[in-house]
Amino acid sequence: MLTGEPGIGKTTLAETLASEAASRGSTTLFGACFDGEYSPPFWLWTQVIRSALDTEHGENALSQLTKRQQFAISRIVPELEISDTEDETTAPHDERGRFELYDSVARFLVHLSSLAPAVIWLDDLHWADDSDLAFLEFASQQLATSPIMVLGTYRDTDVARSTPLARTLGLLTRMRGFDRIRLAGLAPSEMAELIRRAATVRLDAAESNRLVERAAGNPLFGREMARGIADSGLDPAAEHRLPEGITEAIGRRMAGLSDSQLKVLQTAAVFGPEFTVADIAASAEEDGPVEATELALEAARNSGLVEELASSPGTYRFTHALIQETLYDELTPTQLVRTHARIAKTLVAGPGKSASDRLSAIARHHREGVLLLDLDEAIEYSLLAGDHALATYSFSEAADHFEWAAESAEDKSDSPERAHVLERLAVATERGNARDPQHGWDTLCEAVRMYIRLGLNEDAVRLASFPAVIGGMTGVVELIEDALKVAIPGTIERGWLLARYVTSLGDAARPDEAEVAFAETIEIAAEHENERLRARALVHGAQVWYRANDPERCVTRGLEAIEIALRLNEALSVLRVIDFCTESLCATGRGRDALELIERCRDVRDETTDSFSHLNRARYIISLYRGDWNRIDSILADLPNSDRKSNLVNWHAALKGLRLGMPDTGLYEMLDPSISKYAFFDGYHIAINILATWLQVQSDRKLLELCDQIYYTDPVVTAEGKIRLRGLSVLRSLQHGTTPETEDITALRDSSSRVIPRTDVPLERILGAVSVAAGELTEAREHVKKAIEFCRDGELWPSLAWSLLDLIRLAVHSPETVGRDAAEAAASEALKLCDQLEMPVLATKIGEALERLPVEHSGHAGSNGSAAYPDGLSEREVEVLRLLSDGKSNQDIADQLFISRYTVVRHVSNIFQKSGASNRTEAASYAHQHNLV
Repeated sequence: MLTGEPGIGKTTLAETLASEAASRGSTTLFGACFDGEYSPPFWLWTQVIRSALDTEHGENALSQLTKRQQFAISRIVPELEISDTEDETTAPHDERGRFELYDSVARFLVHLSSLAPAVIWLDDLHWADDSDLAFLEFASQQLATSPIMVLGTYRDTDVARSTPLARTLGLLTRMRGFDRIRLAGLAPSEMAELIRRAATVRLDAAESNRLVERAAGNPLFGREMARGIADSGLDPAAEHRLPEGITEAIGRRMAGLSDSQLKVLQTAAVFGPEFTVADIAASAEEDGPVEATELALEAARNSGLVEELASSPGTYRFTHALIQETLYDELTPTQLVRTHARIAKTLVAGPGKSASDRLSAIARHHREGVLLLDLDEAIEYSLLAGDHALATYSFSEAADHFEWAAESAEDKSDSPERAHVLERLAVATERGNARDPQHGWDTLCEAVRMYIRLGLNEDAVRLASFPAVIGGMTGVVELIEDALKVAIPGTIERGWLLARYVTSLGDAARPDEAEVAFAETIEIAAEHENERLRARALVHGAQVWYRANDPERCVTRGLEAIEIALRLNEALSVLRVIDFCTESLCATGRGRDALELIERCRDVRDETTDSFSHLNRARYIISLYRGDWNRIDSILADLPNSDRKSNLVNWHAALKGLRLGMPDTGLYEMLDPSISKYAFFDGYHIAINILATWLQVQSDRKLLELCDQIYYTDPVVTAEGKIRLRGLSVLRSLQHGTTPETEDITALRDSSSRVIPRTDVPLERILGAVSVAAGELTEAREHVKKAIEFCRDGELWPSLAWSLLDLIRLAVHSPETVGRDAAEAAASEALKLCDQLEMPVLATKIGEALERLPVEHSGHAGSNGSAAYPDGLSEREVEVLRLLSDGKSNQDIADQLFISRYTVVRHVSNIFQKSGASNRTEAASYAHQHNLV
């Protein structure tokens, strides 16, 4: 990316680079952004595609696409005139359709670059609209491995944090191969040389220095001021004659134009960055011959204000955007309205008024000149432009057109026409307003209810079933209930609406009502023999019971949904439920079943859905439960670069650090709800895991305060969420040394889940700790044994190691409840797991617990009942002591005895305790004193 202030030389440098690339055999493609009001949707990439088709390899690259892919591209390049013969046209609000368009354009560019390396020059990205930037984000990932260089320019002075480009730059910055070069301007000596060459009158040193100082390193400013002096022939020593800024400098260049010629240029400035002689002549304030317009533009060209496009004779553009801006700003509001109105009439009367790349301009000029035009006609063109923007997935622009049409209509009472406008506005707003999804949903609700008031019940049901994002929205249940009142019983349309009702009731923590809606949906699916509806109902039913903290029912419905979806090759249904099923299987101790499920679904792909939130998320969950850190690292490494990937990598690194005994002080900030952005979905899942793990590893005041913040501020209402927070609450109380709330303990005992939801901490472990705190040691032992059995069966290895530590600690606390032999066996198994899972912090805790085991409960004796070795040393401990006395390290001893290093640590700890030695030297002396070596 080349960035800098206006006039600093970004475009000149980019043009030079593109020319150099072309001279070396590369294909150079070009697209320029215009001020958003001037551009049709997807205009930047439409220009790139057109320039690609004009190259020697363009037709060849296009021919390598399928007919369907060519048709997708023709939606934004209509002159291709390709009919869709393979499949029905995708609905304009279908996310799959947007992916199809993006993927087709990206594949076209990839094919083109395979024939010759390509440079794609994108000029003035600060004016790019949402659709252009969305594809840039998509293409940057898809083209990363192709011989393509994307060269963008933008004004950094026009990019605030809230602008669309700022977000895109944030994503691109994290991508491999991204670079940003800020042009800082010319040095004084370089500027002096530029001014000397631009001026045709001789400047003395003092005057040259004044110009250099005023230009402040900006080449355009310096050149314009120097030319202003040269063109006017003024005395260069007369300082008051020098322009004060670039506007005055451009004004100098216009000084040689007549009033009529200046009016032609002002009309062109209102028309847009590019214009034809015919259009400007037809839009003139006074009728005159086309030749007069040609002469005016020729004079402007000679003054360096405009240039004629070599690829399109008769079409001009301004040589710099600042020139157009200067001309536009000099017009009064009245002049602007009149000029826009004249241009609107010209475009409507001219050829190609329905061409897709002119609709936006026609609508814009009608909007700006509406005071002098027919309002109904202006509204009609806004609707046409909105429909085109919607069809090319330029949702923000479509919403702007539809909203203007809806607000401008004189009659705002209910009518079918107004309802249809509101529907289009609802679709565009919902799809394009990612920063405020509630606004999009509210617009959709307004349209649905207007349909109901008008008695257009089929339209109401259809729109209420629109695949909008409803998670976290308010008013969802109420709207669907309104639509259900007018839906015809038993119809397939009612069935699809009921399926949405099921999931919305689940979100609202109303599972019993969801069951009633689910049963009716299944009945309609059976009546119509519609397997897709049945699969969708099962997906939503599984989600309901996941949120209701009933993993068994979630798994039952989810697995049936996946079976049907795999049979129908419906990837979306599989992906919507596989992560819930995986977590529920793990939560019920069926980790191996979860692995088998993921393996069965490994080839399922749906590129229109998020790359992490479904199949990869399921892989992440099972890897987390099993402690497969390398697998998690691989999953995260394969994600496309984005803010989400960056956040997930940081979260996982923090969690892994805790497991490895290397906590990061930055965790406090990561877990603070007032600072962190984890509050929804992926990050929250990992945040809860971090809290649960941290509470096991260590405890401090600040951590406990964070637990309180999450517990008391979390807005969850689902049963799954409540159990999650109750589990954390009990863990927090145990660490703080306070008595857990009775209702929390009761909820954990009654939970259908076997773990704290979204963690790998078994509830039996927590109940065991509660029993220890209450002095109920026998009950505690049973809870711990159940936790160990559950973890072994489910192959939840990190949790198994922690549960074994619980058993060892119970033996320390109550030798009568758990014998030393059982504790040592548990320690041996746990230390092996620590070695395999790289969990040294847990291994240290196990060693500390072993040191506290009472010696009198060792139980080591010879065959006649007397101790075989002094002080109750076991045969294995004597073997270790002998090697220790020889100066062997723990690793040497482990290798020689074919045991783990952590097992050696345990034996050495026992030797020190039984012999009374405090170090290895004293232990060796003890061995010699007792003739053990």
